[in-house]
Amino acid sequence: MPGFFGLCVANHILTEVAGYPMEYSLGKNRTKLYEDIQAKLAGQESRLRGNIPGLRLTMTESDIGYIVEEVFKGKSVVSDYPTRLLLTRWEPLPQRNEGHWGEDDHRLRIGDVVLMTKEEAKKHEKEVLIGRKSVEDVWGKEVVDKVSQRRKEEAHYAKFR
Repeated sequence: MPGFFGLCVANHILTEVAGYPMEYSLGKNRTKLYEDIQAKLAGQESRLRGNIPGLRLTMTESDIGYIVEEVFKGKSVVSDYPTRLLLTRWEPLPQRNEGHWGEDDHRLRIGDVVLMTKEEAKKHEKEVLIGRKSVEDVWGKEVVDKVSQRRKEEAHYAKFR
């Protein structure tokens, strides 16, 4: 165990000295958290689509864990808080055509969601997803740029997943 600790400390020091950007993940394999996030996301999708009963997500628990831990480093994209986290759709759903959803409108993809605290997600749903305000008006350019950066990183790493 002391050897592993020494290697971790040496890695941290070398990356700091080199100026290499490192973001440490706070924890992995939090299955209860991922189940809860998946259920809340399905509930939000159901509400946004007019309370469709039994709506199922195409994202698995494994996908949720990947998004939380690898894409967003286990922290809210808005406040960097690591607790009380939820995934929420980033942009509003497109308007319905003639009372029904289009063929691709039912799929929620990894790049469509962001990680926020429960309070931030509630505000986001109310103002952006339902109120249709722009995300930049609600969260500011810095957060929009951060989400864009995370999406680019995820798109790059998705090739190897």
